[in-house]
Amino acid sequence: GAEVLEIGIGGGKNLYYYPSDVVQVTGVDPDVNENLLMQSAIAAKVVLDIKNTKAEELEMESNSMDAVVSTFTLSFVDDRDKVIAEAARVLKPGSSFIFVETLGGSGKGTLEAIQRCKAFDQVDYDEGWSGFFTDPHAIGVAVKAAIPGQNPGGVGADDSVVEDQLRNIKRKDKKKSRGF
Repeated sequence: GAEVLEIGIGGGKNLYYYPSDVVQVTGVDPDVNENLLMQSAIAAKVVLDIKNTKAEELEMESNSMDAVVSTFTLSFVDDRDKVIAEAARVLKPGSSFIFVETLGGSGKGTLEAIQRCKAFDQVDYDEGWSGFFTDPHAIGVAVKAAIPGQNPGGVGADDSVVEDQLRNIKRKDKKKSRGF
């Protein structure tokens, strides 16, 4: 099964959306209510490892995560480029960094920061979400470059998988924005 790192896990609202093949979510957040988060994990039936720390210096092995998720977090970190580099470092080759981020205000430059990260050989996103939020947002997937000659073992191993992930993210957010 897949192991996922969620940067900025907060109260664990995303835990309910992880597919059943996710065997563990590692949640990173410097200011987390661990009791509330564990209750959310139990209710969502997700195995959760909480790391009460900043994402700029993850104490995790390189190439160890099948996916990294960030929702509305990169605008609030101290060093966005370092967090993105750490996300890429812990991802297995060929795996996906899935993000939903604000583009206005403190989120300006987020997409550019993701695109600057040399570890990603593919970055796809949709920034046409301004009609659903007060600030414009982007929803996307960045795929860590695979090691040449190896079959990537992570989520997002080929273009069709990335496109399916992006479509599924869009569908969930459209439903949520309409109150479903």
